[in-house]
Amino acid sequence: MIPLGTIIILAGVLIYTQINKNKILKYTSVLLFSLLLIFSGSFIYSKENKFIAEWNPYKIPLEVVEVSNYLKNEEKIKIVASEEVSMYIRSIASNVELLYTRYAYMIGFLGESSEFNDRVVLYEIINGNIMDYTNFFALIENYDINKAVIAKENKDLIEFLSKNNTTIEYQTDKYIMYKFK
Repeated sequence: MIPLGTIIILAGVLIYTQINKNKILKYTSVLLFSLLLIFSGSFIYSKENKFIAEWNPYKIPLEVVEVSNYLKNEEKIKIVASEEVSMYIRSIASNVELLYTRYAYMIGFLGESSEFNDRVVLYEIINGNIMDYTNFFALIENYDINKAVIAKENKDLIEFLSKNNTTIEYQTDKYIMYKFK
């Protein structure tokens, strides 16, 4: 391909240097070549260049916004969610109570207690870091969890939940929300 922009600029510079006395003609040539340069190419932010403008005032991953918008009109609910959802969901859905938020907050709030350890275990199961699901439903019931938001990449837990006939309430491309009560 011929570098059209470079050729237009080169032609503009050559013409500009040839015009000696007439300032109006010089400025007009600069303006015309600038306009020619602008309209001769394609815009970087175009569909041809696979650019998709997404409106997201929250600066939050769109999948999390989708889950949050689904939950924000419900009554107060208690959920356990994967790491990404836990980081952002309360920004949009203030009615959501998280079983586990951040380690530093949880340790400060609960101290080194069995409740803290249970919450960490449940959170790690949801994130796919613990594969032992023997106490999963007991922990869900013990902490009165209404829903769990699990990343679809946690296939082992999803398989476990489907074998135990757990109800899928909502899905996005990235997450599955299960309902327990």
